[in-house]
Amino acid sequence: MTARARRGAVVAAVAVVAAVGGGHPAGASRPPSPFPPTPAPEGGGGPGALWRAMAEAFDAASAAREPPPRPPVPVKVTWRARRVASIDLGAALLALTAGDLDGDARAELVALTERDVIVLRPTARGLVEVARAALPAEPAAIRPRDPVGAVVIAPGADGRSEVRARASLHGRGGRWILDGKALRELGPLAAFPLCGDLEAALVPGRNYFAGGAAGGAAPAGPAAKDEPAPVFHAVRCRSDVVDRAGRAVRAQVTVEPGGRATVVVETRCGGRDAGCVPRREHRLDGVGVAIELDDVDRDGTLELVTSGAGAPGDADAVAVWTLGAAGPSKKPVFRRGFSGGVVALGSGDVDGDGDRDVFAAVRLAGARKVALWLLH
Repeated sequence: MTARARRGAVVAAVAVVAAVGGGHPAGASRPPSPFPPTPAPEGGGGPGALWRAMAEAFDAASAAREPPPRPPVPVKVTWRARRVASIDLGAALLALTAGDLDGDARAELVALTERDVIVLRPTARGLVEVARAALPAEPAAIRPRDPVGAVVIAPGADGRSEVRARASLHGRGGRWILDGKALRELGPLAAFPLCGDLEAALVPGRNYFAGGAAGGAAPAGPAAKDEPAPVFHAVRCRSDVVDRAGRAVRAQVTVEPGGRATVVVETRCGGRDAGCVPRREHRLDGVGVAIELDDVDRDGTLELVTSGAGAPGDADAVAVWTLGAAGPSKKPVFRRGFSGGVVALGSGDVDGDGDRDVFAAVRLAGARKVALWLLH
């Protein structure tokens, strides 16, 4: 390809980019950060040079139209522990999560026991049960010594939030939506839901999972040949937050046997973010299975909420760590001890005031009654 032809290709590419990019009216909503750079491998002769010229033109046009990020607006949060309810759930609690199931901009709490999925709603006098659904009747072929459960709230195919849950005593899990005051089952779920669309399977007879969750990969993915699949107890993800500069962030924490938590934070860096670090990885030891990850005060810095690594049902504590650029804070910004074990943690804006409310579920080993604490 001659130099004149290459220049013509660049001009044509710029024209195409302008035509494609010009479809957004002024003030229209745009992604929080640009797409990744267009792949442009070396070689290929004339066609390769044309592709690289077009890729360069596309990326330049994308950078020129990149919207300025919007920094978050912090909400004042004072950390303190307050017991809001003591509830007999009918079976031992296994997991807890929170999310808006009915579209009223307030989160509901969803508890998973050995038998049921239960939706709870905070009130001025504590918590009330909104709906309950029994887990599928099929028994598990192999059960771990200690029961294990996982529950998440994720967007469904119709845009409504759905509950996905599975407990180790049952042969399969399920998917439900909140339909008025009832949980309506949508279909079966074979694996254990971890966060978002990530799923995993228990190691047969064990209380931990196998997959590729460590380091931010999908837990359901197979291990590389001749490499053992990583094992882990719990995973939490967060993708609805931004950093202090307003750039979109996705974070994932994985708890491994032995109590080590690995946190991976991925930032969608813009074309002009010279100092932006696209991926950071941190570790924290002495962490229990109950864990949560969120930007509680909306200041652009994530909080990692952890339980202790003791035996189930033993006296426990909840600690809150801030996740800065250098990793977890040297000391927790908040810590509260409990006489029972912290079996689950969950966060969501249950009162609609803009911050994220963090809940801790405390119970004795195997007990049906659980105390729910609000941590700020």
